[in-house]
Parts: sequence; C-alpha cells; structure tokens
Amino acid sequence: MENNISFRNAGFENRPIGDLVAERPGRSRIFQKHRIDFCCQGKRTLREACESKGLQVDDLVVLLEGEMEAETLEEVSPATMRLSDLCHYIVNTYHDRFREETPRLLAMAKRVATVHGEREPRLVEILDTFDDLSFELLKQLAKEELEIFPQIHRLADPLLTLEPAHADELLSAMRWNFDVAGEAMARIKTLSDDYQAPEHACNTYRALFSGLEEFEEDLRRHANLENAELFPAVLERLRR
Repeated sequence: MENNISFRNAGFENRPIGDLVAERPGRSRIFQKHRIDFCCQGKRTLREACESKGLQVDDLVVLLEGEMEAETLEEVSPATMRLSDLCHYIVNTYHDRFREETPRLLAMAKRVATVHGEREPRLVEILDTFDDLSFELLKQLAKEELEIFPQIHRLADPLLTLEPAHADELLSAMRWNFDVAGEAMARIKTLSDDYQAPEHACNTYRALFSGLEEFEEDLRRHANLENAELFPAVLERLRR
C-alpha cells in the first residue's frame, strides 16, 4: 500500500542535512548527538556527512525514521497514580528531558546570539533569560529528587508518618515559584515573536526556536502535574 512506503525510500541519504532540519527542526537533536554540523555545513547530503564522521548512513536513517514516527507523550491519569509512582513519572518524563534539553538549547542560544546578536539584540536577551531560568530550574530538579521526593516516598507508606516539623519543611520546599519560570518563558516567547524565526534565519536559529517552544510546553505540563496533582495529594496525606 502507498501509505506503507518506507521513509528510506524518500531519499534521506541524498538530501542536504540542512534541508532535513529545516523541514523538521526536531531532527537537530539527532545531528547534534552525532556532532554533525547541520548549519554551516548544511549543504552536505546525509550520506556525505556520515562518511565524513565515519558513521553508517543507515543508522542515521533509522533514527530519522524514528523521529518521524515518534508520538506525543502518552496520556496518563495522575489521579490514579500512587504518590511514589507519580514522583517516578515526573522524574522520568520531565526531569530527564529538562536535563537533556537545557544544555542543548543553551549551546544553540549561545551560537545564535554570537552570530546574529549584534544585528538582533533580542537574541542576547533570549540567551540571558533562558540561562537564568535553566540555572534555577536545574537547582529545583535536584532539590525535588534529593529532598522533596524522598520525603514523599516516605509519606506514601501508610505505616510511616512525618513529624510536624518535617512536614512543614516538606511543604516549604515544595513551594518553588513556577510563576517565575512561566514569566521567563513568556518573555522569551515575546522576544521570539511566538517562536517564529525570520526568513533569514539559519538552521540553528530555527532549531533553537522550535526547541524553546517545546521546552515551554514541557515546563507547563510539569508545573501543572505538580501543582494540580502531586502537591494537593501530599497535603491531603498530611492532613490524615
């Protein structure tokens, strides 16, 4: 059937890698992971880029196929999860992704600001805003995993309880201001014209804006999951 034609038959091997990224900015992750320059050397075909790095082109094609077939995050029902399971889900779904995406986006933001920042000062402001946000966010992720979630795991055990002083510490630690993070991303969204790269933008520029848009959505989902599901469940457990 026509709909079952392999993506490999679409000719990935002979297409310029710059065009592949321009078509789907998410592909930039694959090329960055394999240290393939998709910007300044974006006119090279996938086969040429792989040969220059000693990589098997078929391996990259498989990854590109997987990127095309990737689905959105599986919908879950947090209300049905136990506290410990919800904590694990948050770490595996969002914390790991933030730790992977933050250095990638920062590297691109620095490159774009360096190349285009003199002509477009907003790119320097985007870099500075995201750099500050990333620093605070990564601190909070570590705090959740090392301090907050272990106490929630203990709280989830019906045979264990927290002393009042420890409960107060837990509640205080949980109150990270997601509004500040939201304001930072709102500022970036405004500066980037709703993540719309201009006509003259290079592939790195476009991939940066696409990645920042996805980052904002993940941050929103993460905040909502904790504020609307996890923390209310913790408060309910503490009242028992």
